[in-house]
Amino acid sequence: MSIPVEYQTQLAKYLDEQKYPGLTKLFHDSGRITTYPRDTTIVGQNVPMTDICIMFSGEVEVSYVDQHGILYTMATLGAGSWRGEPEFLEPGSVGVFSKALTEVVELQISYATLKQSNVPKAELYEFIARNLGSRIKLAHKIYQQRTIFTLEERILSQLNSLADSSGCVQITQEKLASYMGASRYQIIRSLKKLEAKGLVARKSYGVLELLDEEEQR
Repeated sequence: MSIPVEYQTQLAKYLDEQKYPGLTKLFHDSGRITTYPRDTTIVGQNVPMTDICIMFSGEVEVSYVDQHGILYTMATLGAGSWRGEPEFLEPGSVGVFSKALTEVVELQISYATLKQSNVPKAELYEFIARNLGSRIKLAHKIYQQRTIFTLEERILSQLNSLADSSGCVQITQEKLASYMGASRYQIIRSLKKLEAKGLVARKSYGVLELLDEEEQR
C-alpha cells in the first residue's frame, strides 16, 4: 500500500524522481510514516541502525556523550535531513544519539526492504554517495569551527544559527557549552567578552540577543 499522497509530495522535495525512479517508487510503495513526540530519543548512541529515513517535519538535536560523560551537541537538523545511509553500507552502531526537539515526522524504509528490492544498485549507491558527500561537508565544517576559529567566533556562529527573526536565542549556558565542547566557565567568560564588544546582549535568564551594527553604535 502506498504512502498518502501528501507524503509523496513532500518526498519529491528531497528525492529527485527523475534521477532515482526506482528508489522513489520503493519509498512510495514500502515506506512507513513514523511520528516521534517531543523529547523522544530517536536514535540511541551505540545502537545499530535499521532504516534509511528522511525527516519531513520537526527538529532533531544530534549529540554524543564521551568516555568521561561529557555531553557534546553536534548539530540541530530539520526537514530534509536524511539518516541511516552510512550504516546501510557498513552495518553497526551509531556513535551519536538524536533527540526530538519538537514533534518529528519521518518516512522510513528498512535495510532489509532495500536489499530485497529491485532498485538498481547504481541508482541506490549514487544516491547514498551524494548524501554521504553532504555529511562529510557538515563534518568538515564542525571540525573547522572547533580547530580554527576562536571560541567567541564559534559562539557567535552558533547563536546566529539558532536565533529567531528578532535576533534572540533561548539557550542556557550549559546547552551552549555542549554545542561548543567547552566548559560552562569558558562560555561565561566568552559571553562577557562578546557583551563587552557589543555583539551580544543578555535579555533575561536563558535569553541572548544578537546585536546588529546599528545597535552597536
